[in-house]
Amino acid sequence: MSFLLEDAIERIRKTRAKGRLAHAYLVTAAEESTNEQFIKNFASLLLSTNVDKIQNHPDYHEVRPESKSRRILIEQIRELEMSLHQTPTLNSTKVAVIFDADRLNEAAANAFLKTLEEPPEQTKILLTSTLPTAILKTILSRCVHLPLRTKRRNYSARELAAREIAISLLDPSSQCTIERIFAAAQRFHNLFTEIREVEEVQAQQILKSERERYRETTDVSQKWFDDLEAKLVAIASAHTLMERSLILDAVTSVFAEELLQVTNYAPHLRQKKRAEILKKIELLRLLRVALERGVHESLAIETYFLEAFLPHSD
Repeated sequence: MSFLLEDAIERIRKTRAKGRLAHAYLVTAAEESTNEQFIKNFASLLLSTNVDKIQNHPDYHEVRPESKSRRILIEQIRELEMSLHQTPTLNSTKVAVIFDADRLNEAAANAFLKTLEEPPEQTKILLTSTLPTAILKTILSRCVHLPLRTKRRNYSARELAAREIAISLLDPSSQCTIERIFAAAQRFHNLFTEIREVEEVQAQQILKSERERYRETTDVSQKWFDDLEAKLVAIASAHTLMERSLILDAVTSVFAEELLQVTNYAPHLRQKKRAEILKKIELLRLLRVALERGVHESLAIETYFLEAFLPHSD
């Protein structure tokens, strides 16, 4: 059973009022943004502060993937443990959060397991993940699981197109040839190109409208128009990145749905199928990171599609 965000927060509030909170929780959702929103509300409740002030609270401690490999390292866990063994500063409780707990490397996971087994006094431990199956079972068994869901939203036409591309390549009745994969990658890249072109056209239309509006005005300098153009370009870029992120989220949801269907496979195929889907999700995450770092868009997308969908001989 999964909970809507508001229902999960209310459930925690009632459990806390009864004095029955567990020492560790694993919060999972299809999108990490949902996990983060819940964690901020949960932590603010535990520390009796406002949600917008939680990040700077002295009794709030968090760990995220930070290395080049996007893994959580043992040094981060040790630093967290040192903080947790100190006396709370403002409250009677300390809160430790590990975002993307599935990104703990082996050494960090084993070190953190000891903290879960013998948690410091007056400490609540919160973990988040979009891929809980990648977390050590020994860690999972020591946490109360809180699966979250968001109210279903309508996908845009581009998001639906991206989902359809992924679904078609996952279809077991169709062979994934190199030609099909390259064609799918091109269609996928076209979605990004279309977003960028639409945003650029809109920015230019606004700039043209403003120039015509102030054509006869001597009070408006060229610098003002230059600054306006720079601002419009920045807004267009931000909108493009947001739309691109939503498209990647839509594809992730396809894989998440496929993961839920793994139990329909024969027992001897389940583990292999699960591993294949998790690999596709991880490769998609790496594609997102590469695009955020400015890697050549078309090349990054082609590489992802080949690695994710080209059949490999066992």
